[in-house]
Amino acid sequence: MYMHETSSGPNATLFAAVPPRQQGGNTTFGMVALLDDELRDSPDPSNSSLVGRFQAGTEPAIKKIMSMGAAPPLILPCLRPWFQGIVAFAGLVSPPGMQSAITFVFTAGEHNGITLAMLGSIISFQGTFERSVVGGTGAFRMARGYCIMNVVSNPALVSVVYEVNLFVKVDA
Repeated sequence: MYMHETSSGPNATLFAAVPPRQQGGNTTFGMVALLDDELRDSPDPSNSSLVGRFQAGTEPAIKKIMSMGAAPPLILPCLRPWFQGIVAFAGLVSPPGMQSAITFVFTAGEHNGITLAMLGSIISFQGTFERSVVGGTGAFRMARGYCIMNVVSNPALVSVVYEVNLFVKVDA
């Protein structure tokens, strides 16, 4: 499956909820972001089916931020009822690391309505990176495993496509 992310423009899927504060050599230190990326069955968005969402925060939270224009630094407390995850940039060196709590929300096929939860750090956005699958709902209840992601294409500076491979075990 492939994650499609757009960082700016009218179809942006990534939003800064708390702006960064330069600290040491890291210009993104402290930034907290919400995202709602598409999960598709192909790297080509025009010739693929939507199979789910890759979320850190849910659509209502993202729409609330968009309707407010520039997000104030302390917007997160008002989002708690909808909030599913968090992406935070940390570390005083450049490039920064990122800590994330992500929810895979499946919206089609045999896993429609089921979720998987993923936690972990990303030290570098170059090459392949891995995070832990720590649970889920429905058929993925008590799931554990890992997710391996790598950049497939970066057709524009504002968009990127990642290949997402999930390796999940569920106790029967």
